[in-house]
Amino acid sequence: MLKKSNIENVLDFFFRNPTIKLSIRDISRRTGLSVPTVASIVKKLITKDLLLNEKIGPSLMIYANLESEEFRDLKKLYNLYSLIDLKKFLVRQYNHPKVIFVYGSYAKGEDLENSDIDIAIISKLKKEIDTKKFETVLERKIHIMYFDSWKSVHKNLRLNILNGIKIYGVVDDGF
Repeated sequence: MLKKSNIENVLDFFFRNPTIKLSIRDISRRTGLSVPTVASIVKKLITKDLLLNEKIGPSLMIYANLESEEFRDLKKLYNLYSLIDLKKFLVRQYNHPKVIFVYGSYAKGEDLENSDIDIAIISKLKKEIDTKKFETVLERKIHIMYFDSWKSVHKNLRLNILNGIKIYGVVDDGF
């Protein structure tokens, strides 16, 4: 497993909790990093426009800059990386399906704390699987839609899925 830098730890916290506003001290408690370390990192991330700050009463509150394209791009990469173990599990469970897509807000890096992870699987094998352990790790509900072919996917949903991210397999001209 790769060791995360302190900057990645702070960013990871805001990727998982994009709407939360916290003081430097609270971020320190939640990330396990020292207050001076968090203060230094937050200053850099504000300079890069990834985080914002707001004075609320006597406290300076720090929060994710959800309007920043760079924040969303980094969050999208974080989200995709976080799906590696789930992808491996799905590939095994569905005996190497034709294709697996993640789509919706999670694929766009626009998911919030209460968002789910939308996954579409094209496979001849159709079965319900238990994803609770992944939901716990990812801190998101997982919603899986199964299809035996692209032809069985409604046109509007197909477009939504195809605008997501393919995490396994190939898309052929059969759609």
